[in-house]
Amino acid sequence: MKDKRPNIILITTDHLRRDSIGIYGNNIIRTPNIDKLARNGTIFTNAYTACPLCMPSRNSIITGLYPHQHGICGNKGQPVSMEHRRLTFSNILQESGYTTAFIGKHHFYDFWEEYRDYREIEEQIKDYGFNKVIQVVDLSENLHNDCDFTAYLKKKGLLEKYRSEAKNLPLFESNFAPEDTVDGFVGNRCVEYIQDTDTDSPFFLWSSFLGPHPPYTAPGEFSQMYDPQDMPSPIFTENSAVIERAKRARAKYYGMVSHIDHHVGRMIKVLKKRGILENTLIILTSDHGDTLGDRGHWDKRRFYESSVGVPLIISGPGFPCGGLGSSTGGMKSRILTENIDLYATVLNTAGLEIPETRIPLSGRSMQSMITNRYENIRNAVFSEMGQWIMIRDARWKLTYDPEQGGVRMLFNMATDPYESDNLCGKPEYRDVEYQLVSRILNWLIRTSTYTQYKEYQRIKDVVSS
Repeated sequence: MKDKRPNIILITTDHLRRDSIGIYGNNIIRTPNIDKLARNGTIFTNAYTACPLCMPSRNSIITGLYPHQHGICGNKGQPVSMEHRRLTFSNILQESGYTTAFIGKHHFYDFWEEYRDYREIEEQIKDYGFNKVIQVVDLSENLHNDCDFTAYLKKKGLLEKYRSEAKNLPLFESNFAPEDTVDGFVGNRCVEYIQDTDTDSPFFLWSSFLGPHPPYTAPGEFSQMYDPQDMPSPIFTENSAVIERAKRARAKYYGMVSHIDHHVGRMIKVLKKRGILENTLIILTSDHGDTLGDRGHWDKRRFYESSVGVPLIISGPGFPCGGLGSSTGGMKSRILTENIDLYATVLNTAGLEIPETRIPLSGRSMQSMITNRYENIRNAVFSEMGQWIMIRDARWKLTYDPEQGGVRMLFNMATDPYESDNLCGKPEYRDVEYQLVSRILNWLIRTSTYTQYKEYQRIKDVVSS
């Protein structure tokens, strides 16, 4: 008997800012396929990453835990424990009958300085709950490490040429056809998977593009799609060198985003051709954003919106419009959500219960938050970088670091969405700081103090009686 549960596709990008997608109000960039996905689904305008850094964020997505819970607080370190690995949402899906695949950049392991072939750890990545694994690594890392993409280039006789060109970092012109770039490789493998997978049982595909992670380079037609002079200038900097560099970088960055959009459209087209689009949940998000020269900063690792805020678009069963075929249009949701909520959202879509775990999970189903907002809605979200912690509620954003003097930033997001006026330290906002820091401490206690699940329930009963 055919299993009629929805298919699930999680599309992730790396370094993608919210404001670099057309549907979020960008009138320059061309993302017609992502925009269509959004118009026929739900657009979350206040989605945040649990950490504005790749490896901690990605482990939070798959485990449903904050970095201080799963233990991955930086990009270089040991992978999560087997305890956390066994309880990934992909393992739970797999055990319930889903066929699962991971294609692209996972960053569950990091061999940056070890000169490894990532294909050697394919079985370890499958331990996270995947039947099929195709791995790629960062552009600068694949100059010395190997993966399925470098094997593809080697087979075509292109690897030596690729590595020679890609040494010209951080910006270089790609002379390769789009299909011979890392995101072209990921896009093609995802399309093939959707075309070939057996639909008698539902499938889960994590499609993980590398772009628009630096170095900023776009292939073919996407390389010249945007003129640097048309690019928005970085905010809060008057340094002409930074502005010029940022405009050139953003032209390539936008080209990378449009290239990914092209492959999103191809995946949707195949789903429709196979007649399974209406029964497929599609989630598109990013592990974190990118400062792109704002305030003179580059990279991520910051709690400004450009870095800690992420796009989040969900279309399909359980969400407004019910799929891409609807004519009612998309819905913008302003609810606060974190990427740890993807864990509960995916399992809810599959009709599965959240497991009882030693560390109680904090994620919430986004279907439930939309339909039962007064019961399940978040009143604040949190993000962390080591001891540096951010809290964001409907009005305020505060960051706190005990090693750097305590409160470092306080912004009124209702009146100052560009975060131009840091209110930290001003006497008239002392009570606001006190209340928000108290909430951070309560959050830390709640999420780092735990016991066996059965005893946890008994403690809750005693406290409430």
